[in-house]
Amino acid sequence: MKKIFLILFLSLHSVYLLSQESLTNQKIVFNDFWDNWFLNFGGGTGVYFGGKQHKEANFIDRLNWAATLNTGKWFSPVIGARLTFQGGKKHTFNVNGKPVFDINGEPIDLNTLEPGKFHHMTRGYYITVHADALFNFSNLFYGYKYDRLYNLITYAGAGIGTDRNAIDNNSPVIVLGLLNTFKINEKLAISFDISGQVVQSKFNDAQYQRKWVKSYKKQDWDCIGSINVGLIIGLSRKQKFDKINCDTVIINKPENNIDEILLSKLSKQIDSLAKENKNLIKELEIARNKKPDTIYSKEFIIKNNPYSIPFDINSSLIKSRQEAVIYDIADLLKKNKDLKVEIVGLADKNTGSPKFNEILSIKRAKAVENKLIKDYGISPNRIITLGKGDTVQPYPKNQWNRVVIITLVDSN
Repeated sequence: MKKIFLILFLSLHSVYLLSQESLTNQKIVFNDFWDNWFLNFGGGTGVYFGGKQHKEANFIDRLNWAATLNTGKWFSPVIGARLTFQGGKKHTFNVNGKPVFDINGEPIDLNTLEPGKFHHMTRGYYITVHADALFNFSNLFYGYKYDRLYNLITYAGAGIGTDRNAIDNNSPVIVLGLLNTFKINEKLAISFDISGQVVQSKFNDAQYQRKWVKSYKKQDWDCIGSINVGLIIGLSRKQKFDKINCDTVIINKPENNIDEILLSKLSKQIDSLAKENKNLIKELEIARNKKPDTIYSKEFIIKNNPYSIPFDINSSLIKSRQEAVIYDIADLLKKNKDLKVEIVGLADKNTGSPKFNEILSIKRAKAVENKLIKDYGISPNRIITLGKGDTVQPYPKNQWNRVVIITLVDSN
């Protein structure tokens, strides 16, 4: 028994290694767990091999019906697994010289029986349950081809069986077989299953009757051979394995240098990124120090047109980027003596109290006034300065109303 299991294990391991190499060469995409499930059922005939059965009756008389039902999954184009239920009826026969019992349990003298009559046959029923490992030899040796008409699949498994007539019903079972499949369409195939199940000789009902137990514990191994024709139904939405279409990358250097190659590439990428970062920092510094362009120019500063100088919240400090507007207005005032400027300070209504906002708006207007007087020499007599707090809100967004509005008007 141990030798059988050892041979079975070595066979499974060898085929597994072959399949792994084959799948690697074929570049197969492995599917999800719920893909590639199937159901297989069928019926046929079986025969019991054990003792001197072949001498006690001819082969035709030993044949009887058999059936199989299994469900399983293909993990790859080569390797699969299934859970199988097999059963049927069997005819077994007494070994010459062994006692035979009638229906009342009384022994019968074989010498008194009519020659050629198989009165010493015993009818029995069995069922086995076993887990099988499947190996698709067609895909293993000829490459995976989804629409292949015929596939040769071998399998091996182990489980347990029971015989209705045996004294001790249970027996370990070892299974070897060939599964031939003929594809009909994407989810249907015809199966032709040839299997041999190794069971203990207690399944020989003719030899181990209930009243004759002298040698019952001295078990050897018999076999039940079966041929079943059936139908395989694909249970999952996806039954196909996809192939990877990609170019083969050849590395001429030894494998122990692969890490060095990767590190070298990464190092070059890091250096390139560092240089790019330095250039970006330089460009940022230039942008910060550059005097911002303004949409305002002398040509756009016209009479009776308001221009706004925005301020930060709670602040009356003029931002440097707004001084270009004040410069252009001062330049126009110098060149046009008949103009004067009106400066109105405002504050947003949602920040601060009305009194605070009024004071803040005056500070903002005075900041612009002082810039015109002190920096550009504009006479105070040509400047009208007002602070209206939050009583005037010319813009729809609250933060936009933190401004000073400048308007050039006639001096008359």
